[in-house]
Order: sequence, then C-alpha cells, then structure tokens
Amino acid sequence: MNIFKEQKDNLSAQIKISIDEPDYQERVKKELNKLRGKAQMPGFRQGHVPFSLIQKMYGHAVLLDEINKILQESIEKFLKEEKINLLGSPFPAADSPMLDFENDKQFDFTFNVILAPEINLDFLKTLPTTYYKIIATDDIIDEQIDALRHRFGTSEEVFDSVKVHDYLYCNCQSLENKDIQSQTYFFVDEKINPWATSFIKHNVNETVEIDIDKFFDGDVEKASKTLNLPEENKSHATGLFAFTIKKINRRKQAELNEDFYKKSYPDKDITTEKELRTAIAEAHSEMCDETVRAWFFNNTFDPIIEAANLQYDDAMLRQYMYHQKQSKHEKQKQTEEASPVSDEEFERVKKGTSWQLIQQKLADTYKITVEQDEIKQAAKEQISRYFGINLRQAELQLGEYMTNMVDNVLKDENQVQDLYIRVMDEKITEILKENTKITIKEITWDEFREAIETKALPAPTAQKKTRRSTASKKKTDSSEEITFPEETKPKEKACKGEKVD
Repeated sequence: MNIFKEQKDNLSAQIKISIDEPDYQERVKKELNKLRGKAQMPGFRQGHVPFSLIQKMYGHAVLLDEINKILQESIEKFLKEEKINLLGSPFPAADSPMLDFENDKQFDFTFNVILAPEINLDFLKTLPTTYYKIIATDDIIDEQIDALRHRFGTSEEVFDSVKVHDYLYCNCQSLENKDIQSQTYFFVDEKINPWATSFIKHNVNETVEIDIDKFFDGDVEKASKTLNLPEENKSHATGLFAFTIKKINRRKQAELNEDFYKKSYPDKDITTEKELRTAIAEAHSEMCDETVRAWFFNNTFDPIIEAANLQYDDAMLRQYMYHQKQSKHEKQKQTEEASPVSDEEFERVKKGTSWQLIQQKLADTYKITVEQDEIKQAAKEQISRYFGINLRQAELQLGEYMTNMVDNVLKDENQVQDLYIRVMDEKITEILKENTKITIKEITWDEFREAIETKALPAPTAQKKTRRSTASKKKTDSSEEITFPEETKPKEKACKGEKVD
C-alpha cells in the first residue's frame, strides 16, 4: 500500500492512497471463512459450504467492507504520523479514478482535505471591547427591601377592606348549579391572579360575582383548582360563581432589625440598614452580571472573527459542504440531488467554523477545562436562580431538596451538556475580558438595556457556543475534527461509511 499527500497550498491538500492485492487479500479470506463457518444452506452441513460458493455470494461485499476499513485505518494513521491538522474529515475528490472491483486488483483513491488555518491570538491585545457593570438605583434597593420585609414578615387577620397583596378565604357557589360549592383561598395580585383585583375595597361577608369563563378563558382545569372543586365537580368550573369573603389575611412587614438582616442575608454579617443596602446593591449587580456576560460573549463574536481573518480554500470548503449534504441525502435514501450550497449558507458555516477554531485555540492556549465539580456548581446556581435567591440562601433554605434536584439534573445528559457549555462560555468570557483592550462602564440596568438596543451587533446566525467536541476536548490525534454547525457536521472518522463502488 502506498499513501502520500499532495499539498496545493497552506489551505488544502489531497491524500492519495493505492491499495494492492496483498493489502486486502488475507483480510478478505479471513472474513469469508468466518461467514463460511456460520453459513447454513440446503444440502450442506453448517460450516461445510464450499468456499467458492461463499466467495461468489459474499466476496464483493466483503471486499468493499475491507477496503473501507483499510482506508479508514491508513488515513487515520497517516494523519497522526504526519501531524496534519485538518477541518472536518477527508472526502473523495471529484477527479478520483474510476474503480472496477470485478476485474482490478489494485485500487487508487484520492481524497481532499481542508487544512486548519493557523491562528495567532495577538490581535486580542488591541481589540476594543466594552463591559458594563450594573449599579443599583435607590429605587431598586428600596423595592428589594420592601420585598424582603414582606417575605419575612408575619401574617395577621384584618377586618378592613381588601387591599392588594391580601390573602382571601372565601366560600364559593355556582350561580347556575346550587349544588356546586367549595371553600378556597387566593392571593390578591394583578400579576398572579388578575381576576382577584375585583375583590379590592370589599369587606368580610360581602359577595363578589366572578365570570369564570371570562377570567379563565375556558381553562376548566385551572378554574377548578382555583375554586378548589373536588375532582367529580371539575367540569362545573364554568359560568358565574359567587365568592363570599370569610376572612382577610394581610402580611405585616418585618421590622428593620438584627433578626431581619440575618434572615435576609444569612451568609453576611449585616447589622445596619446601610450595610443591608450595600449587600442588596452587590446582589443586584451580581444577578445582572449574568446577562451582561452573555451579551459581552455574544457581541465579541463578530469583531473577533473579523480581526482574526482566518483564511480558507473557499472552493474546497464548498465542495465539502455539498459532499456532506449529499451524504445526508443518501443516508435518508433520498433520490434527488442535494441542493447547491448557497452563498448565505456558505458564509454562515465559514463564520461558525472560524469561531469554533478560535475557541479551540483559546482553550488550548489558556488551558481551559471544565471539571465535574464545576458542572455540579453550575447546576446549583441554575436552581437558585430559578427560585430567585442567591446560592447560599438556596442551600440553606432548600437543604436536601436542593441536593435531590442537583442529582436529577446531573442524570440528564442534555442538561449536563448545557451546563458544560455555560461553564465553558463563562471561562472564555473571562479570558476575553482579561486579554482584550477592555473598557468597564458603570451604568444602571435601564441604561444598559438602552445601550445594548442601540449598540449591540446583529445577532449572528452561526453556532457560537463552545462545544465539548471542539474547544474543550483534549486532542487525541492530529485528525481531530472540527464540528461544523448544523447540517454540515462531518462524519466521525475519515472514510467511515463511504461508498467506494
């Protein structure tokens, strides 16, 4: 067997392989003997079918299979030994010689390879970027203090008229069916229960009629739960219902004292309102920073690609993309030809490929890795955000429930992958913050929203996320492939599954 590379330039090359009869003869014979040992045919005992008959029946298919195996093994070995860094995987060249497997003994193959461009990260030092630090306004701090005082306050029965944020206990009765009755309670809040605002300014023992169909949009399931109807009466959660107020409970806000400070921020030593306001401002900035980091990560995408200016053999990259589309058609047993690669599609894939290569270079240069403990920590942070509290509070308040939720998240492969990407993106964000010509600007949340609406770059359509198979994955050999976005993802290994007949 003979294999060598013909390099066109620094962007692409061809690999030519010549496979002779001695390279495959014994392998084919061995596989045919295995088939012979298992073959069962009328007139012959198992394992005693004539070899010539087995060869006639299966010889062609076995030859193709062994040739494919030799191609895969030899290309992988060659790429590793020659330390060739390529994009995707080798694919058959359009000018490959015709093969006659019935008569020829020697088979020649030509494969195109796209070489990965060299990347120099020095451009990052002069790349201008902006990072926003969100500061809390007095209004935001006051609002958060009110929310905390409400959360840690006490509930007491009142005897004046209903106000927003009261809890009402009512007797309910259908005006269309007197037998449909229940007792229920609910929170008076326009966002949570818009219909409940009808009770504002009413007193105990007063009755309010509610059109269930109007307020619940025909959602019988939701209406029956609100009315607290038994299962057998669920279908009657329609029409007009009379709600008679029996009890009004109201939250009494907690006093600003040491006990309140401890409950609000158990992980901090807060003894004054000034210290509380500082803690709230820090928490607000920290919470907003997740959005800021995501915006920063996404909006350095285009400037970095433009500054890196990676070069490709565009013609061969188009051929590769079309080859992948055609292979997908064949796998799906579609008879029509794949559609040509459009300019828009081509630019999208090229941009996504550049970003993945840059991420991989960043990961290699700065030795970025993601450990299992970091994924677990990310799961905890995600859960705490879901409950709207910081991580320390979540661990204290949720306890074993938090542990169980984390365990369930880590059992879901898709969620683990999402968390992995989140952690990797955060690490790359830090690298970009530390290594670009960055300007930090302190602004309020409203100012930030206004800034990104006017200054944000158009959202790119190419894949931007760090993937386990690219930037974060340790290289095992020089044929490690770059994961192309969307439908252009290459096959796992060179020549695997290629048809050669």
